[in-house]
Amino acid sequence: MELQAQQPTEEGGSIQAAGSSNRWAPTPPQLRILKGLYYDKGFKYPTPEQIQEICLHLKQYGQIEDKNVFFWFQNLKARERQKLKEFRNVRVGGSLDLNFGSTSCNIPYRHLPVY
Repeated sequence: MELQAQQPTEEGGSIQAAGSSNRWAPTPPQLRILKGLYYDKGFKYPTPEQIQEICLHLKQYGQIEDKNVFFWFQNLKARERQKLKEFRNVRVGGSLDLNFGSTSCNIPYRHLPVY
């Protein structure tokens, strides 16, 4: 099966070629706004009403639906949980070597605070 390329639009979104997937990809301005809401404004769990407002605002930067906004927040939270889990699965009793140029610090992992 041959994959078909997406064709960019004037707004920066993309039009799917016939026979290709319907996967949404945020435009750079949409991504910047979504990351700003999540990291800067603390929107970790937006309500359905907030999702609708966000979607209406993001539509001026390209094609988007409410479900795209919902899944974007859900996926980012899942990726952050996975990173945290991987960080916590570091071998217990190992040591962390922090080398800052001429000084170094060797701290056993078990003495580091867990957040």
